[in-house]
Amino acid sequence: MSMMPVIFFTNFVSSIKIMEMIDFVFIVGFLSQVCYGARQLVQWIMTERFKRVVSPTGYWAFSLAGCCFMLWYGWLREDIVILVGQMLSFYVYVLNLDYKGAWKRIPLPIRIIFYLIPIVALIATAMNAPHLVDRFIHNPEIPLWLGQSISIIIFSRNLYVGYRYTKNKN
Repeated sequence: MSMMPVIFFTNFVSSIKIMEMIDFVFIVGFLSQVCYGARQLVQWIMTERFKRVVSPTGYWAFSLAGCCFMLWYGWLREDIVILVGQMLSFYVYVLNLDYKGAWKRIPLPIRIIFYLIPIVALIATAMNAPHLVDRFIHNPEIPLWLGQSISIIIFSRNLYVGYRYTKNKN
């Protein structure tokens, strides 16, 4: 009896699982971008309503949701740049929700879960760091100089904007 049908079936099932995973990763990344897009929309609508630039609570809530999805996306893609950048941005969003008084209105168990998300991501990243760094450095899809340059520029800008906003509010 030939093993060809068994091998074909096994390969077919494996390819379906890979496609489902790719679709799932795409959906998580898309949800992240939906949240980040929604925050801009909220800020734009509120700014137009008040006829001045404002930073509504919804902006920071969507930022936090987008950050959580992006952390998940970075982990699924095994992308250390996304993971590190989002871990640092996470607490800027929490801090701004706290300044607006919205953070304390979230039930304590949920806040604890939110606090643990980047800590768990950091531990998981540290445990898998050699693989993630190797994957980043040897990723044929992204030239090293380009990935590093873009990441540094975006991260520095986000950190600076978050710092200036927080400093100006106090």
